Amino acid sequence: MKPTKGFADPDVQSKNYYRQERTCGNFHRAFTLRAMISPDQIKAKFKNGVLLVEIPRPEEEKPRQISVDIE
Repeated sequence: MKPTKGFADPDVQSKNYYRQERTCGNFHRAFTLRAMISPDQIKAKFKNGVLLVEIPRPEEEKPRQISVDIE
């Protein structure tokens, strides 16, 4: 993911978020996503000075059974 730069407004309030960050002044934020994330499913909105990035959770891998023939 590309690093993000910008200016943050400390007066914005929100609820029900997994991660929420507030900072005043210029900022730079970068993080690494797990390989299971599909980049084409990431959505971002910028409204009223707030950048909202939505990253859907990956589906959990289901366990699988493998038959092994024993001689």
